[in-house]
Amino acid sequence: MIFLKLTLPLLLLTSISLGSVAFQSDGAGQTRPAKKDAESQPASAPSDGRIGAKQREKLLKHFAEAEKQTLDSIDGISEAQWKFKPAADKWSVGEVVEHIIIVEEKSAADVEKSLKEKPDADWKDKKIANTEMLETMLLNRDFKVKAPAEVAPEGKLALADAAKRYKTARAASLKIAESKDALLRAHFVEHPFFSTMNSYQRLLVVALHNKRHNLQIAEVKANVDYPKK
Repeated sequence: MIFLKLTLPLLLLTSISLGSVAFQSDGAGQTRPAKKDAESQPASAPSDGRIGAKQREKLLKHFAEAEKQTLDSIDGISEAQWKFKPAADKWSVGEVVEHIIIVEEKSAADVEKSLKEKPDADWKDKKIANTEMLETMLLNRDFKVKAPAEVAPEGKLALADAAKRYKTARAASLKIAESKDALLRAHFVEHPFFSTMNSYQRLLVVALHNKRHNLQIAEVKANVDYPKK
């Protein structure tokens, strides 16, 4: 699919079909789903803005899979492997992990902040990102975007501290995701690339973003010059 190689600004100016998922610009530079998908506001979910059991199960499954992949990928690697960069403008495994953690820490904080505010009275009619589109795009490494400066890695995360900091960040996300009382569909946050999304979607993006960058870690480790030890 050719459009996946387009830059985000061009993507935002056009109406695009991603597999069976359509989305388009609203004319003001914001990407909007062509129509709400059932996953974003499922009929089976509670009517007060909480997420349903299937949504929670899906979210927690993504988190668990992403965590295992990340921790397995850095278990037992050396400092040389941690710091190896495939090219000057490419991230090392350490930088990828640092980015994953920074994004999760910020995202969990944003969701926690949103949940402290009053639920949006019009949450059922809110125009939000298309969940199916988010899942498809985030897990496709052909779709490239540049990380905002505020979440870009600085290369300061030590290998020895990585697993602990990762688990701490993940615990904050899981505390929210596991809550059966949080009105995740009635509170909203803004995303730098995907515009408005509800807090459930924001947590889902955290897990999918983690998986996306686990693929990047695999790409770094598959490089012919990656240190053998």
